[in-house]
Amino acid sequence: MENNSIKVLIGDDSANIGIRLAAQLRDKGIYAYTRKNDEKILCNSIFSEHPDVVVTSLSYPDSDAILLMKKVKSALGNPPAFIVVSDVYNRFIERQVIENGASYYLSVPYDADSLECIIKAVANKPVSSSCSDIEVIVTDIIRKLGVPAHIKGYQYLREAIM
Repeated sequence: MENNSIKVLIGDDSANIGIRLAAQLRDKGIYAYTRKNDEKILCNSIFSEHPDVVVTSLSYPDSDAILLMKKVKSALGNPPAFIVVSDVYNRFIERQVIENGASYYLSVPYDADSLECIIKAVANKPVSSSCSDIEVIVTDIIRKLGVPAHIKGYQYLREAIM
């Protein structure tokens, strides 16, 4: 399958969320694995395993996703794409996360099908024709044009196109 080359790190090793999500993504042909929701553990895993995409929550017990992204970006020349998940939807938080290096900000609840489309879009893999989420399709097109998600106005551009 074309998805086998996508390696996804899920920053949640709980049975009800992370492990279930990893199993659903593996059923779709994406190599997904979990690690504990902790900045140091995730950072070590990113440096040693080099995933293409990291799906992580916004906050950790001792840190947050923005600090993790900054550490990874400063240490790696080619950092993975980050999808930051939060149970709070707030435009200001979304803008801060995107401006600090995330490729996508996702609110809970979400399903494996929409996450698969988002992962393909941020990993620069072709988005399947079965993907019906207009935001994911627009994000994929913008990335193909070479517009990075962290520049000012990216969110406005995406919203204007939609």
